[in-house]
Amino acid sequence: MEKLVEGQPGPTPSFTSTHLLELLLYLGREAPVGRKKLSSTLKIGEGVIRSMLSRLVNASIVNVTNEGCVLTSKGMKIYKQISSILIEVGELDIEIPWDQPHNYAVVLKKRSHLVKKGLEQRDAAIRAG
Repeated sequence: MEKLVEGQPGPTPSFTSTHLLELLLYLGREAPVGRKKLSSTLKIGEGVIRSMLSRLVNASIVNVTNEGCVLTSKGMKIYKQISSILIEVGELDIEIPWDQPHNYAVVLKKRSHLVKKGLEQRDAAIRAG
């Protein structure tokens, strides 16, 4: 995902690898989906969605058809790999001292060895908004 965000010439993209992950997971569950629906569901502008889809199409992860956007076989393989380790807990209804419209949690199976103190993950979550 990081390569799709950073590995392109031109201006810095206005999306992160987290946005690409959200898009990939949504397409894996709901395809085919149009750009407008993706934009409203993911709360990202249509121009950003077009940029993300363009990169995913160039990487042979997504196909854009008249019916909407769908994952390719390569995209489905990636989706299944991610889904096998990611448990979506969903939106949390908790009091948090910052002003965000949604608070969301996921659990990653068998990945505790990648966490040292948790500060990197906390910082990444803060950067992701």
